[in-house]
Amino acid sequence: MQALTGLHDALMANEDQMYSAVSRLQQQVDSYRTKKEAFRPAYTAAEAESIRETMTALSGALNGFGMTTRRAKDRTTYMQPRAGVASDELAPQRSDDVTSQPLVDIDAELERLKREIEDESTAPLPASPKPGPLRVRVSTTETRLMPGLRERHGSCDWGFASRKLAGQRRISSEGSHAGPSGAVMDTPELSIRELDALFEQSPVAMVFIDTELRARRANAAFRELMGFPEGELLGQPPTRQPGISQILDTAFVERTMAEQVIKEGVPVVNAPLELTVAGERRVAAWTAYRVTEGSRVIGVVSTLIDITGRAKAGADLRRTNMRLDLLQRAASEIGTTLDIRRTAEELVALATPGLADRASVDLIELALRGEDPAVASPGQLSFRRYALRDTATPDAVNYTVGQQYTVPVNRQPAVVYLRGEPILARSPQEMAERDLPSAIVQPLIDRGAHTAIQVPLTARGVTLGVAAFVRSKTPQPYDEADVRLMCDLTARAAVHIDNARLYSREHEAAVTLQRSLLPRDIPQVPGLDIAWRYEPASQAAEIGGDWFDVIRLDDGQVALVVGDVTGHGIRAAAIMGQLRTTITALAHLGCPPAQILRQLSDTVAAFGDEAGATCVHALYDPASRRCGLTGAGHPSPVLRHPDGTTELIDLPAGPLLGAAPGPYLTVGWQLAPGTILALYTDGLIERPGEDLAIGMSRLTRALADGPGQSLDELCDSVLAALSPYPRDDVALLLARSTTRA
Repeated sequence: MQALTGLHDALMANEDQMYSAVSRLQQQVDSYRTKKEAFRPAYTAAEAESIRETMTALSGALNGFGMTTRRAKDRTTYMQPRAGVASDELAPQRSDDVTSQPLVDIDAELERLKREIEDESTAPLPASPKPGPLRVRVSTTETRLMPGLRERHGSCDWGFASRKLAGQRRISSEGSHAGPSGAVMDTPELSIRELDALFEQSPVAMVFIDTELRARRANAAFRELMGFPEGELLGQPPTRQPGISQILDTAFVERTMAEQVIKEGVPVVNAPLELTVAGERRVAAWTAYRVTEGSRVIGVVSTLIDITGRAKAGADLRRTNMRLDLLQRAASEIGTTLDIRRTAEELVALATPGLADRASVDLIELALRGEDPAVASPGQLSFRRYALRDTATPDAVNYTVGQQYTVPVNRQPAVVYLRGEPILARSPQEMAERDLPSAIVQPLIDRGAHTAIQVPLTARGVTLGVAAFVRSKTPQPYDEADVRLMCDLTARAAVHIDNARLYSREHEAAVTLQRSLLPRDIPQVPGLDIAWRYEPASQAAEIGGDWFDVIRLDDGQVALVVGDVTGHGIRAAAIMGQLRTTITALAHLGCPPAQILRQLSDTVAAFGDEAGATCVHALYDPASRRCGLTGAGHPSPVLRHPDGTTELIDLPAGPLLGAAPGPYLTVGWQLAPGTILALYTDGLIERPGEDLAIGMSRLTRALADGPGQSLDELCDSVLAALSPYPRDDVALLLARSTTRA
């Protein structure tokens, strides 16, 4: 009773001392329970009876202070109701769980219990930490034990004060836990052990770092991830630990934690962090957040989760999407024209900088011409660089565009060309060992090249050259997947290059044939000055059957003919050649123009329904300066008079050659000396989406504005004004009447 009286006096004098005293009772009992669990897993019958008696005495003592006890699973819980509120109302429990005994000397009972334990073991009892204020939180009400300070029948009574705390349903105290059905108070030692186990056994790598960026504690997962024992990790900032600096970017980590996490309180959440562990590159999701005690910052908790597999899968997915995107772009960006050099440039433009820091295309011109380079030049191959793009420097390294170089057949790129298989060099050493000429490979290695791929350009069974791709600034080396992607891109480019090659060959053949069928020498005709121009189309698909001819007849007259075969290519040129031969033969036989055109129509019709042609025939007599004009679906001729004015001749068009047998009408004109007659094909005046009348108006203006002294200069002036880059063949024939010599 003396101890309880002292406790009462302390409670009456100071509320904080009351909390301390009550907590002291709780901790003393919990210390006994902890000792029992640690050293005596089972009790004898006598010991169990002694414990029950002691707990009964303690329960009675606490009951004297308006408290109740409830036993559940060998754990004693202390409930603190407000004055006038029943225990069952505060925390539901069975009535037989609550026992009440007369007041006893609690301190004496506790001392007896402690002596029993100390007699059984020489190990010291664990020290209890300083208790905090004892609080009870039940439902949404927090109840604190407060002295009522009122006397009743000469003895002390107790009242209780309470206040609402929304959403709090559990007892809280330093180092305590609460159960779902009541207020359970655990010891600080148990709580610390639980937290230690939680930290140490967590599968997430965790490390606690103080405000000086020194590692204070790391769990097993962190030590395993870093590959270091705990002693080597603690006590120093990351930048002062050489082993850690080799694993991750410690300067970045320290700067982020100091400036962002500690100073500003902004956490890092799942940021990708690259690690190099045992020479293997890994990726971890890094999270770091600030830890505070009140308003004081005590450190940072960092966690690392190995996401290497996830990062690799994401990188693979991005690479797959990039490859699909490149293949899709290749379908629209490579082969936009039928030009070999342009197609090669489109390939290197697509490959850089996404796939390569440097890309080049080298072709063998003998292969482009359809010849076998190995037979033409045994023992060596001659390449010409058609395209080059280098993102590292604009300066030329080894060979420039247009330059030709020769390599032996046992050196690269001749080996790739002859074998028809790609080659991957995974390192600078492999690049040097791949039999590349030093003039090619060494400058690239000096600039940091670390991997390279060479792929043959093969289409339709013909290898045309080699495409080379090099990485220097890009750290990721090439692998087999990159080789497959490069092969797909170069295969597409090779088909387009081969198309351009075949097109160029056909274009050259058509132009050669067409030029061979045109008159090589224009005859000199007294009383008539003549000038002409023929310009093939700038695009091969537009090569047509345009022609002109000047035929000097035996009677002194001269026939001026301009025609155009519909269609393009070698077939059109062949039809044109036959028409020119036919019209020359008929003119020498003295046939009139209308008859000549009817015969030409029959000739064209013999080539089938798809064949057709237009023609204008002018028969000029220098003696009388009389000109007869006959047309078959051809644009009308234009006259430039001596005073510089121009006139469009209203010539009956007549049916196209091959469409109908006639009739073809002739119109006669008297040409004054100095009059210029202009005959031409539609390629001179025709533009897509524009009426021919507009083109004819431009032609009349160009003839009027052009120089009048020289017919050659006038031809050049008209072509420059109307068709500097012709989309179709252009034939222009100018004839100026003069006095007869």
